[in-house]
Amino acid sequence: MLFHGSYIRIADNTGAKYALCIKLLGYYKYNSFACIGDILVIVVKRCRVHVTKISLHKIYYALIVRTKKNYYRATAFKYNFNCNDAIMLDVQKKPLGRRVIGVVPRELRNMG
Repeated sequence: MLFHGSYIRIADNTGAKYALCIKLLGYYKYNSFACIGDILVIVVKRCRVHVTKISLHKIYYALIVRTKKNYYRATAFKYNFNCNDAIMLDVQKKPLGRRVIGVVPRELRNMG
């Protein structure tokens, strides 16, 4: 469950480490929350040294790939992860990085 103002760990090779969620796309209420597969608007707060793809304090899109909140499948199987992770997207909603670090849920792969 990610809210407006949540910190997110970036799980791809763009060079960003942490970001701040500033908007949940598709949600209009302030107290709404996002889950796996939702798109956010983020601001990069910390990045690795000597990064050329991104820059600090710029606005990007992100796709949530892992959350701490329990996620239930249709087969009554539940799972959760250790931290909230996302991958960065460009303006056309395509990934900025070439690799995703860690596991990706099956539901996210089926979304396309």
